[in-house]
Amino acid sequence: MVQIRRRLYHFGYLRDYEGILRRKDIRALLEKLPANELSVAVQSQYRLWESLERELSSINKQLAQQARECSLDALYQRVPGIGRVSARILANELGDLQQFRSQKALYRFVGLTPSEHSSGERVRRGGISRQGNSLLRKILVEAAWVAIRKDSGLRKFYSQLAARSGGKKAIVAVARKLIGRARAVLRSKEEYREAEPLVA
Repeated sequence: MVQIRRRLYHFGYLRDYEGILRRKDIRALLEKLPANELSVAVQSQYRLWESLERELSSINKQLAQQARECSLDALYQRVPGIGRVSARILANELGDLQQFRSQKALYRFVGLTPSEHSSGERVRRGGISRQGNSLLRKILVEAAWVAIRKDSGLRKFYSQLAARSGGKKAIVAVARKLIGRARAVLRSKEEYREAEPLVA
């Protein structure tokens, strides 16, 4: 859609158009365009747009069907910040989390373990090691941003840590706590309970 809008704007068709460009708007414009290279290019991009939307709709239906058949999705969604799509991916990638003997093992798998730099007797912890599944790490960090708006304990923990170490490290720490809490929910099959304010 962006490419269509840019192309039409370049040829002077959308100079005064400020609204959201919808498919019906494109169809109306195509009826007015002369049969030239611009018309051919816009029609090609429009067909691609429609094809991608059909594919996305099909994928969403499959995800919804899988979610109905898998009880894990509902358990993951009990954790603040984890929505329908995120829950489906986590359920596919992590299952019921029983294979992880400890939270540390889970953190290592998703790549949320702080890196360590040792020199002599001193051990300095740095940013995350970035080992593990990058998709899961991204999902959990995004979920953490939502979670700090919903869970006052996580919000306080984030604020305290961000003041000392910066927002980036703080939100990763929240993501780590979030997947740990997801593990507790899946193991107990109980509702997520907002914890007391955490100390960073």
